[in-house]
Amino acid sequence: MNKIKIALCDVRHRTRGLHSYQMPLGMGLIASYVEKEVGEDSCDIRIYKYAEPFLNDLTSWKPHVVGASLYVWNRFLSLFLLAKVKKYNKNILTVVGGPEIEIETSKRKKFLLANPCVDISCFGEGEITFLELIKWWSVSGNRNELENIDGLFYLQKGNIMVENPQRGRIRDLDEIPSPYTTGIFDEFFDDNLHPIVETTRGCPFSCTFCRMSQSIYTNVSSQSVDRVASDLEYCAQRYKGRSDIQLCFADSNFGMYENNIQFAKQIRKMQDLYNWPRYINLSTGKNKKEKIAKISNILKWGMPASMSAQSTNEETLKVIKRSNISLDIMKETLQDTKSFNTNPIAELIVPLPEETVESFEKGLKDMIEINLDRIWVMTLVSLNGTPIADQEMMEKYDYKMKFRVISRQFGEYAGKRIIETEPVVVGTNTMSVEEYHYIRELSYIIHIIYGADVFRLIRNFLYENKIDIWMWLKDILEIVKSGNGKAREQFQEFSRESMDELYDSQGDINDYFEEDHNYQKLLNGELGDNLMNKYALLSVSNAFEPWLEIASSSALKITQKTIISNISSREYIVNAITNIKKYTKIFYDFAPYFYNVPKPNKNWIVDFDFDIDRWFRNPSLRLMDCNQPTTYNFYFTENKVQQITNYIKKSQDLSFTFQRIYRDRNYEDFCPEIERIK
Repeated sequence: MNKIKIALCDVRHRTRGLHSYQMPLGMGLIASYVEKEVGEDSCDIRIYKYAEPFLNDLTSWKPHVVGASLYVWNRFLSLFLLAKVKKYNKNILTVVGGPEIEIETSKRKKFLLANPCVDISCFGEGEITFLELIKWWSVSGNRNELENIDGLFYLQKGNIMVENPQRGRIRDLDEIPSPYTTGIFDEFFDDNLHPIVETTRGCPFSCTFCRMSQSIYTNVSSQSVDRVASDLEYCAQRYKGRSDIQLCFADSNFGMYENNIQFAKQIRKMQDLYNWPRYINLSTGKNKKEKIAKISNILKWGMPASMSAQSTNEETLKVIKRSNISLDIMKETLQDTKSFNTNPIAELIVPLPEETVESFEKGLKDMIEINLDRIWVMTLVSLNGTPIADQEMMEKYDYKMKFRVISRQFGEYAGKRIIETEPVVVGTNTMSVEEYHYIRELSYIIHIIYGADVFRLIRNFLYENKIDIWMWLKDILEIVKSGNGKAREQFQEFSRESMDELYDSQGDINDYFEEDHNYQKLLNGELGDNLMNKYALLSVSNAFEPWLEIASSSALKITQKTIISNISSREYIVNAITNIKKYTKIFYDFAPYFYNVPKPNKNWIVDFDFDIDRWFRNPSLRLMDCNQPTTYNFYFTENKVQQITNYIKKSQDLSFTFQRIYRDRNYEDFCPEIERIK
């Protein structure tokens, strides 16, 4: 028989830049496993990241089987493509899998009835299940024989729902060949996609907002050190010196396991040999602080430590089946890793069950008091495949549901507009919609003032003088609410858009954007963006000085109120904050450099009353230890100018490039070098 032609679609929109920029790991693993077991002579597999090439190949290449992975950011686009497949040839087998697969029987049947373009849905791990489907299809394709394949659900004649047993897990991940070293991913290096690896699979925790809470994922499987090392070297050779390309991990808890230390040593080897990866995107384990600190010490540029608290309210933690480490241990972990410049972060979700506005504010204050670098506050998304989204939970805690456009996830394909949306919770029986909105406004201030490196020096000065950071942030919130100027204007726009982005249903969103003038608002970025990132970008690109003025003047006011001292101390405070403000303006106002690229090695000489850069780079010093007149030369190296130029050239949308820089915190790649002259 001729080769089986298999199309694997892990598609994403790129109308306004890429949202998901990693390589298609899930489909790559399935492809490599099928090729190993069936043989390259018996199958021809193509992986698609974008819709247009797939639609072209559908009628010219004529695949026999089409698989699609469903994520929240590509669900509707994937289903649209499968509908096109069935319209072209109803005999093509269509299969779906991925994290967006429902876990409740009633929802599974509803999904299949609503999407007749889907022949079969896979749940759980997909490699073996998909392989057995390919073997079944190539031998007979008799649907009565599907009952022998675990990990499937589908409809038989008469819309009878069939759910096969859960498939067991792969224990040794080395059984799945690498999509990197087999060459399957070679085409994606040319597209500048970020490598993603999965050194472990599974999670011992059971948090109800996460699909890994399902019992099938409790045991953790792993790759060998040799396998990880070969993948890393394959990628490092191709991305040598590329600080704009991250290394991403799909692991749920990197740093929790003993072999992670060996993996870290392999990463460090690549960093020394190839100067890559400079930035690593991962989720760290929550209860192994010694290992996390050790790994951070091994890596050349440290490891980002993530304190994924989600909530600090005990009643909430019971409901979501989560037990956080203590704040003391969290603080110790941060102290052990901060010296490696790892930018530790915490994540909180609002509104989780049993959370009140008071308990959530307490959680925010707890995170601030242990001096995290960033705090991400995320709206609760009711994701398919997670226990927190089941009907019982929704009714018990009286979820107030809305829908919103997923950031930049839309496009027009074959004359049809596809807009990806997510169902979000904006109120519960313990937190009103109005209180949720207040938390959104407060989170905006925390995001751009507390969480940005731009204002880090002001925050550091307040910490070392034991000034209440919470008081500072709440004061800034009141200033922008009652003041005037560009910062207040941006705050009001953010507040308005936070409400306006919410719709009652998916249908309402589709209807609204069917109007051409409304769809144009998506195209020009007026609507459909991540609001936190959008307004963080605007704060540093369009209103840097107004926000800097508010942050520094509030810091000065609160410090002077808090510190009862003599006139000389008050003069020191004024002088210190004035110098910090000047340094911040010169060093962190990077956006103009993308519109007017600086000339390399052009000197900019500036005098200060403090050696601020020495204080900034040495956490053990207080600013008063650096109280001496200092002159700096600010300049850009040829390498930094080239970095800026490279970003401009490959950017489809410069505003999205700024958002990525802001999100990934690699500001210093674009900020001037500093040389102390005297």
